Amino acid sequence: MEKSAFISLESVFNSKFTVMNIAEAIEPVTLTEAQSICREKNFNYHLVNDNDKKRLKVYVRETGTARPVYESELISESTSLLDVMELFNSADHFFVKSGHRITHIVTVSDLDKLPVRLFMFGILCLFELKIREIIRQRKIKWEDLISNEKLEEIKRRYENKREKDEETTLLDCTDFGSIVYVILGSKKDFAGYFPVNFFGNGKDEKLLKDAIRLRNAIAHGGIIEFDHQRVNEIIKLLKGVIEK
Repeated sequence: MEKSAFISLESVFNSKFTVMNIAEAIEPVTLTEAQSICREKNFNYHLVNDNDKKRLKVYVRETGTARPVYESELISESTSLLDVMELFNSADHFFVKSGHRITHIVTVSDLDKLPVRLFMFGILCLFELKIREIIRQRKIKWEDLISNEKLEEIKRRYENKREKDEETTLLDCTDFGSIVYVILGSKKDFAGYFPVNFFGNGKDEKLLKDAIRLRNAIAHGGIIEFDHQRVNEIIKLLKGVIEK
């Protein structure tokens, strides 16, 4: 796939997958109502406008009190999911503004919603395509870098597709795990696509293998075992490679 195609797809991901895909609508209520809603629905925050409808406050369940809305907890409705994922490294909630009004709230628990999984799976797939492109361009002998058992599995997949008259290549029949092992087996060929000094710091193999586990959890509807900081680290790394 040419770089322009990756840029185009990246643009789609950034413009179509935004905070509004996972945020929940919110309307300010009285302090008493906010306390009741948070208690019944296990919410940690709610908007309050007890005395002045123009000056909203935030009810915080942990303290049982209302405080002013902080500028640091406000984000635009156009904020991309990737940016939201990164923002949650330092906070557990944000209020979403549409124009001059707060209309939605998004919390860290919303990161497990389907749109986020779809977004991450798209990044994982684009990463696969990018690595295959690099393999072709650099004429890497990838078959020598994976186990014989995995290679035989790929060959069976290839033959099955050919029997159905599907146009494909042996490389196109590799899976995400095989792609990662090709990278780890030929680090010099891929070094320019990863962050400086990424390889050889002892963390490269673990991070890429965690990417395999993340991909499998999303693909099979499983539980993502990593915290959102680790997930964000993985997605950010893969996206950086895609953009090179």
